[in-house]
Amino acid sequence: MHFDDLSPYTFTKDISDGKARRNVGWLAGWAPFPKAEPAPAFLAALFALSKNPVRKGPGAHVCCKPHQDAGTGMTRASLGDEEILLGAAEIEVASPDGSWYVAPDLIYHYVKEHRYAPPDEFVRACLGA
Repeated sequence: MHFDDLSPYTFTKDISDGKARRNVGWLAGWAPFPKAEPAPAFLAALFALSKNPVRKGPGAHVCCKPHQDAGTGMTRASLGDEEILLGAAEIEVASPDGSWYVAPDLIYHYVKEHRYAPPDEFVRACLGA
């Protein structure tokens, strides 16, 4: 599933709370994406969000790179001694200005392993700035 960063979120149709949400981190193997070295604080924030997703999907999405865990259909991710499975949920982040962002929980993997650089406003929202 690919959506351009900051495009309107339309993946889940049954959300009726009136919040305007924008996509972040819905990557595809064929689409180029910006890269940067992630800050440790940002990785920690993403990991915490991915441990507590807001919506679980009906199936699993896997990283488009050939290294997902065989047999699970999901991607293992770790931070320190903690490990989680990614690929079947979404995270939401609200910024102080009231903007809302939705990302697949795989965004943690994309940032950590592939150096995906999400939009700065999403990073600031994750960090609570």
